[in-house]
Amino acid sequence: MRRERLLIALAVVCLLVAVGAVGYGAGKASDVPEVIRAQRFELVDEEGRVRSELRLNEFGEACLLLCDAEGSPQITLGFDEGDRYSMLVFSSGKAMDPRITLGVDPKTSRSEIRLSDRDGKLRAALDLNAEGEPTLWFLPKDQRDGKPVPLDMSLCDGEPQIRLRDATGQLMWSAP
Repeated sequence: MRRERLLIALAVVCLLVAVGAVGYGAGKASDVPEVIRAQRFELVDEEGRVRSELRLNEFGEACLLLCDAEGSPQITLGFDEGDRYSMLVFSSGKAMDPRITLGVDPKTSRSEIRLSDRDGKLRAALDLNAEGEPTLWFLPKDQRDGKPVPLDMSLCDGEPQIRLRDATGQLMWSAP
């Protein structure tokens, strides 16, 4: 009888060791898949609202969206159409209208910071060209695409320049 109890106890211990070994091995890195393929990843909060999303944008470029508590996109990291710029965009959350855009053009090595008003219109920008010379641009609210910037300040060959243009784009004043 005593021997039977000892055998039962030994069997139980062996069973516990076997279950423990299986459970221990289940969490090892060898069980982690090398590749996970998907078209979109979403991180959601306790209420099920999307707080972050990794996906392709409308141009087929990879982007990461970070959303506020209501699920409105606030920060986007990605590329614009045709990989022209690497961008980090801070928006107001309304239809992804950019308010602050940080960009880098990999082809020209130009860097820029763009500031837009609440209507999404570009109002100011700071650019660094490939040589590292800065230009600061100011645009009026009714600026039309393709017209020269009304006021810009820049360095050209290390010398400061200021240019002021009228509404038609004609140079009104410059210094030096």
